Amino acid sequence: MKTAWWMAALALGMAGGVSAQTCPCAGGGTQQVNVQALVNGKTACATRNGDTWQEFHAANGDVIDYKRGPNDKTDPSSKVGTWVAGNATRGAQQTVTYNYGAGQVYSYAVCGAAGGPYLFCNVSSMQGIAGVQLIGNGSSVPCP
Repeated sequence: MKTAWWMAALALGMAGGVSAQTCPCAGGGTQQVNVQALVNGKTACATRNGDTWQEFHAANGDVIDYKRGPNDKTDPSSKVGTWVAGNATRGAQQTVTYNYGAGQVYSYAVCGAAGGPYLFCNVSSMQGIAGVQLIGNGSSVPCP
Protein backbone atom coordinates (compact mmCIF):
# COMPACT_ATOMS: atom_id res chain seq x y z
CA MET A 1 0.00 0.00 0.00
CA LYS A 2 1.25 3.41 -0.91
CA THR A 3 -0.11 5.42 2.00
CA ALA A 4 -0.39 9.05 1.17
CA TRP A 5 1.40 9.17 -2.15
CA TRP A 6 1.30 12.93 -1.99
CA MET A 7 3.29 13.05 1.22
CA ALA A 8 5.66 10.22 0.30
CA ALA A 9 6.73 12.17 -2.74
CA LEU A 10 6.57 15.51 -0.91
CA ALA A 11 4.87 16.96 -3.94
CA LEU A 12 2.44 16.36 -6.00
CA GLY A 13 -8.56 18.74 -13.38
CA MET A 14 -12.16 19.65 -15.40
CA ALA A 15 -14.60 22.44 -14.65
CA GLY A 16 -13.77 25.73 -13.12
CA GLY A 17 -11.98 28.73 -14.41
CA VAL A 18 -8.29 29.21 -14.61
CA SER A 19 -6.58 32.10 -12.93
CA ALA A 20 -3.91 34.19 -14.58
CA GLN A 21 -1.64 33.17 -11.73
CA THR A 22 1.46 31.17 -12.51
CA CYS A 23 1.72 27.88 -10.69
CA PRO A 24 4.06 28.02 -7.69
CA CYS A 25 6.12 25.18 -9.20
CA ALA A 26 8.23 26.45 -12.09
CA GLY A 27 7.06 25.25 -15.48
CA GLY A 28 3.74 24.02 -14.13
CA GLY A 29 1.49 26.17 -16.26
CA THR A 30 -1.62 27.96 -15.05
CA GLN A 31 -2.99 27.39 -11.56
CA GLN A 32 -6.51 25.97 -11.38
CA VAL A 33 -8.99 28.10 -9.45
CA ASN A 34 -11.85 25.73 -8.60
CA VAL A 35 -9.97 22.75 -7.18
CA GLN A 36 -13.16 21.51 -5.44
CA ALA A 37 -14.88 20.93 -8.79
CA LEU A 38 -11.67 19.60 -10.30
CA VAL A 39 -10.94 16.73 -7.87
CA ASN A 40 -14.32 15.93 -6.29
CA GLY A 41 -15.45 12.47 -7.37
CA LYS A 42 -12.20 11.81 -9.25
CA THR A 43 -9.41 9.27 -8.89
CA ALA A 44 -5.95 10.86 -9.04
CA CYS A 45 -3.52 8.65 -10.99
CA ALA A 46 0.21 9.32 -10.75
CA THR A 47 3.58 7.62 -11.08
CA ARG A 48 6.88 8.74 -9.61
CA ASN A 49 10.16 6.89 -9.18
CA GLY A 50 8.53 3.58 -10.12
CA ASP A 51 5.65 3.87 -7.62
CA THR A 52 2.08 4.21 -8.86
CA TRP A 53 -0.78 5.74 -6.88
CA GLN A 54 -4.53 5.92 -7.35
CA GLU A 55 -6.48 7.87 -4.76
CA PHE A 56 -10.20 8.60 -5.02
CA HIS A 57 -11.54 11.95 -3.77
CA ALA A 58 -14.95 11.06 -2.27
CA ALA A 59 -17.63 13.76 -2.06
CA ASN A 60 -17.73 13.34 1.74
CA GLY A 61 -14.04 14.36 1.98
CA ASP A 62 -12.52 10.87 2.30
CA VAL A 63 -9.40 9.88 0.37
CA ILE A 64 -9.69 6.24 -0.74
CA ASP A 65 -6.65 4.25 -1.87
CA TYR A 66 -8.06 2.16 -4.73
CA LYS A 67 -5.37 -0.56 -4.41
CA ARG A 68 -6.83 -3.59 -6.26
CA GLY A 69 -10.43 -2.43 -6.00
CA PRO A 70 -13.24 -2.52 -3.44
CA ASN A 71 -14.07 -6.20 -4.05
CA ASP A 72 -10.53 -7.60 -3.93
CA LYS A 73 -10.09 -10.08 -1.07
CA THR A 74 -6.33 -9.57 -0.55
CA ASP A 75 -5.86 -5.80 -1.07
CA PRO A 76 -9.21 -3.98 -1.12
CA SER A 77 -9.72 -0.24 -1.39
CA SER A 78 -9.56 1.60 1.94
CA LYS A 79 -9.74 5.10 3.40
CA VAL A 80 -6.27 6.58 3.96
CA GLY A 81 -7.16 10.17 4.86
CA THR A 82 -9.32 13.16 4.10
CA TRP A 83 -9.23 16.05 1.62
CA VAL A 84 -10.63 19.57 1.51
CA ALA A 85 -10.35 22.30 -1.10
CA GLY A 86 -8.74 25.53 0.04
CA ASN A 87 -6.49 26.69 2.86
CA ALA A 88 -5.66 29.97 4.54
CA THR A 89 -2.30 30.34 2.80
CA ARG A 90 -3.27 30.03 -0.88
CA GLY A 91 -6.94 31.02 -0.98
CA ALA A 92 -10.35 29.42 -0.83
CA GLN A 93 -10.42 27.22 -3.91
CA GLN A 94 -6.85 27.30 -5.18
CA THR A 95 -5.45 24.36 -3.22
CA VAL A 96 -6.34 20.89 -2.05
CA THR A 97 -5.25 19.90 1.46
CA TYR A 98 -4.81 16.26 2.50
CA ASN A 99 -4.82 14.99 6.08
CA TYR A 100 -3.39 11.50 6.50
CA GLY A 101 -3.43 11.61 10.32
CA ALA A 102 -0.61 11.84 12.87
CA GLY A 103 0.23 15.39 11.78
CA GLN A 104 0.66 14.45 8.13
CA VAL A 105 -1.16 17.37 6.48
CA TYR A 106 -0.12 18.57 3.02
CA SER A 107 -1.46 21.29 0.70
CA TYR A 108 -1.06 21.36 -3.07
CA ALA A 109 -1.72 23.91 -5.78
CA VAL A 110 -3.07 22.19 -8.89
CA CYS A 111 -1.70 23.45 -12.19
CA GLY A 112 -2.32 22.69 -15.84
CA ALA A 113 -4.85 23.19 -18.60
CA ALA A 114 -8.38 21.79 -18.25
CA GLY A 115 -8.42 18.07 -18.97
CA GLY A 116 -4.90 17.52 -17.63
CA PRO A 117 -2.47 16.12 -17.09
CA TYR A 118 -1.87 18.20 -13.98
CA LEU A 119 1.01 19.19 -11.75
CA PHE A 120 0.31 18.91 -8.00
CA CYS A 121 2.68 21.39 -6.33
CA ASN A 122 3.35 21.14 -2.59
CA VAL A 123 2.86 24.73 -1.40
CA SER A 124 5.39 24.30 1.42
CA SER A 125 8.26 22.60 -0.38
CA MET A 126 7.46 23.85 -3.92
CA GLN A 127 8.18 20.31 -5.14
CA GLY A 128 5.77 18.78 -7.61
CA ILE A 129 4.42 15.59 -9.11
CA ALA A 130 3.82 16.04 -12.82
CA GLY A 131 1.54 14.06 -15.11
CA VAL A 132 -1.31 13.52 -12.65
CA GLN A 133 -4.49 12.35 -14.38
CA LEU A 134 -7.91 12.87 -12.77
CA ILE A 135 -10.36 10.22 -13.96
CA GLY A 136 -13.83 8.97 -13.18
CA ASN A 137 -17.09 10.70 -12.55
CA GLY A 138 -18.26 10.25 -8.99
CA SER A 139 -17.05 6.72 -8.33
CA SER A 140 -13.68 5.15 -7.62
CA VAL A 141 -12.14 3.64 -10.74
CA PRO A 142 -8.80 1.95 -11.42
CA CYS A 143 -6.11 3.95 -13.17
CA PRO A 144 -5.20 2.91 -16.69
